[in-house]
Amino acid sequence: MIDRWQTRRFRGKSGVTIAMLILALVMLTFAPL
Repeated sequence: MIDRWQTRRFRGKSGVTIAMLILALVMLTFAPL
């Protein structure tokens, strides 16, 4: 049960990280405009 919880938590953290990276990319792309 603990293992499952850890994997789920890790997956959520990675998903948030990816979302932040995409957001930063978009901001950098549209900043000059």
